[in-house]
Amino acid sequence: MKMGNTILTILGIIAGAVVVCVLGALGVGSGKQKSLPITTKSLRKKFKIKTINVTMLKFADILAYFKTSKILEALANNKSLLAIVLKENNDDKTFSIIACLFDKEKNEVYNFENFSCIYEAKSIDSELNKAFGDRDQLVLK
Repeated sequence: MKMGNTILTILGIIAGAVVVCVLGALGVGSGKQKSLPITTKSLRKKFKIKTINVTMLKFADILAYFKTSKILEALANNKSLLAIVLKENNDDKTFSIIACLFDKEKNEVYNFENFSCIYEAKSIDSELNKAFGDRDQLVLK
């Protein structure tokens, strides 16, 4: 799986429309930032976690996951955490999507077993497809 050289950051949701911007850095500042050092395959090898099978995964489903009280509390209590979404295009034209938290100071996934969700989807909606574009990682702000 080829990792992109930029991170797609969701800047906000305004009146139901997602404003998407490609940034070269994870935080404040400029310069090129390489993709996060994780993939769906590396996470599956390291952790055994329940998978949710869906026919179509919607961007709204991903946002709803990150809006749960457990996730919001973790993000509020640890400013080094990023809400990230990883996408893998499978050989059978399905998608593996992982929503998880990434600790940018430790450069690793944060407490994957308790703060992650894996989706196996036959398709993704146009909004999620547009957010990913040609990339395989999203950082939600």
